[in-house]
Amino acid sequence: MPLEEFHAAYKAGCPELDYDAVSRIPVGSDAEKQACSFTGKIFQVIEEGDSSQEPVYLLRSGDNYVYVSYDRTLENRDSRFLEGDSVTVYGDFTR
Repeated sequence: MPLEEFHAAYKAGCPELDYDAVSRIPVGSDAEKQACSFTGKIFQVIEEGDSSQEPVYLLRSGDNYVYVSYDRTLENRDSRFLEGDSVTVYGDFTR
């Protein structure tokens, strides 16, 4: 499967994060980790720098805030997100 098809299939399996429903899941339960997507604006860049392998951002959508981090690989090491950027992220949600 070409990489583009893999990405499209993964994104299709990531429903929009239901913030209220996820907040009700007990900590430590099997349901605590799930694939999802979240669209919002970068409210704050918490940690980013040349030596940081895992930048952390605080995203805001309405009254909801989510911390996002990702493993910065060599392919995207030069990319940067700034406060105010609108983004959609796909991945595993954990609390």
